Amino acid sequence: MTSQCPDSTRLSAYYDGELDDEARRVVELHVKGCPACAAELEKLHGVSQLFGSMQTQPLGDDELARLHGAVDQSTQAVNRSAMRIAGFLMMAAASIMLICGAWLVETPGASHLRGGAGVQVRVPSMPEWERVAITLRTDPLPGDDRATKLADDSRLSRLADWMVQQLQDSNGNFGLP
Repeated sequence: MTSQCPDSTRLSAYYDGELDDEARRVVELHVKGCPACAAELEKLHGVSQLFGSMQTQPLGDDELARLHGAVDQSTQAVNRSAMRIAGFLMMAAASIMLICGAWLVETPGASHLRGGAGVQVRVPSMPEWERVAITLRTDPLPGDDRATKLADDSRLSRLADWMVQQLQDSNGNFGLP
């Protein structure tokens, strides 16, 4: 075949009648002037004749059983392989979860994560000023007697003073406790 020759799959498609009209005409014109492609088409014709002349016999029961057994065996091997991969992935995921869980428990401030069956868990409580700031509920203020009713202005002023005291450290500097 020369460099302009169609590849063997195109020649095979031409021989089988699988090309559209335009592609078929191009191959026909080429084959008329190319002895190598004409010889290739002759080989395809010879192979086709050989397969066409073969006498096939139906498979016997023993042969069918062997064939089905081989297919079942290869399917089982694929399933075992897939199960091995799935098992490996599950072990990797479980390992990652254990490592991340241990890392979270050891993280500072994660004391609320520690504990287990029968172990009492200590959850750090938030400061009163933070509870008031988050919930926006001023009632009751620490030290308030429910029976004592103060005027709204006095109560708000007292709340502001109390929050400032809670935010100051022992040196009188502001910072979160």
